[in-house]
Amino acid sequence: MLIETTVATALIVAERIRARIAAEPFAGGKVTISIGVAECPTHGDTPEALVAARRRRCYRARRARGATGS
Repeated sequence: MLIETTVATALIVAERIRARIAAEPFAGGKVTISIGVAECPTHGDTPEALVAARRRRCYRARRARGATGS
C-alpha cells in the first residue's frame, strides 16, 4: 500500500518492482508478476471495492502481456 501516492506514481513503482523481479535469476527459471493499482475513492471507497478494482487491473495487465499461470 502506498499511502498518499498518485496512481501515476504507483504505476511507476509497480513497474520497477515487476522489472526487478523479471531480471532476477531464480533457480526454477524466469519469474514474472502482475501488479494492479487502485486508488481510493476513484476506484472504490471500501477495502473490498479497492481489492476488486486492483484485481481487475492486474488481470488486464496479465492478458496484455500474454502471461499465464496463477
